[in-house]
Amino acid sequence: MSYQPKKVGVLTLSQVKDFLNQADDLTNLANKVILIFGVFGALRPHEISIINVQNVKDTGNQFTVTINDSKNCFLRNFTIDQEYYGIIHKYISLRSKDFDDQHFFVTYNMGQCKSQVIGKRKIAEVPKIVPKSRRKS
Repeated sequence: MSYQPKKVGVLTLSQVKDFLNQADDLTNLANKVILIFGVFGALRPHEISIINVQNVKDTGNQFTVTINDSKNCFLRNFTIDQEYYGIIHKYISLRSKDFDDQHFFVTYNMGQCKSQVIGKRKIAEVPKIVPKSRRKS
């Protein structure tokens, strides 16, 4: 019996779209937002975890996101268009105004944002959640 390496799964565009359109916002809103940021910005988990509230600008029909501290040390920008604007806007509106920390991603559970920052390991698990949620439905 020889060693068989585990093949890393790759999310397809249809899996991503299905998750964003069909997954329940009550339990998966933060996961949807993380997935949108990761896909639109081609971001690593560490880059997603250090996004601050000031890095996300609302222009009325799209969001412009600036990444200051990337692995390759270049300033990067990307936009999230109208198709997913509503998901991001809903997440931002649920964020507590009293929360002092400037991290953009905070824990979301059962329709409420909590005062706890989402770490890079939790962010790295989001692509594993997408195929699992599809099997449940």
